[in-house]
Amino acid sequence: MKSNRVRIVDLDSTVSDDYWRLWMIDPKEPDSVAKYHTYHIHCDLDRVINRHIVDDSPVPVVFLTARPEYMRRKTAQWLKEHNLSYEALVMRGNDDHTPSPEMKRNALSQIRRLFEIERAYDDRKDVVQMFRANGVEAVLV
Repeated sequence: MKSNRVRIVDLDSTVSDDYWRLWMIDPKEPDSVAKYHTYHIHCDLDRVINRHIVDDSPVPVVFLTARPEYMRRKTAQWLKEHNLSYEALVMRGNDDHTPSPEMKRNALSQIRRLFEIERAYDDRKDVVQMFRANGVEAVLV
């Protein structure tokens, strides 16, 4: 039974300005923890962007990010330091290397078991298309 409505919001390039650390993604590595490790460990140095997506939400926020689970503590601390309140933080499994649209589609089915989705925000066109294909109003940031 769905208890309430939530807004799904991505982190990197949506409310967290990761532009400065994109160069840290190792293009020589296959999709793996190693490829994104340096990029992820510096996420706590990002500044907030598009704060209105969270602050002006009429419903609680669920952050849905492709960051790996091992970054949960650092991510939660960053959210706290920037006063970005949320209902839940859904992250990629440490050994999950599926493309982001697939990873987020799988997470969406789990989120829907608990919540009704008001809207979703993401910076990736393929993820926004996935949300829309699954009946969720989605905004490309």
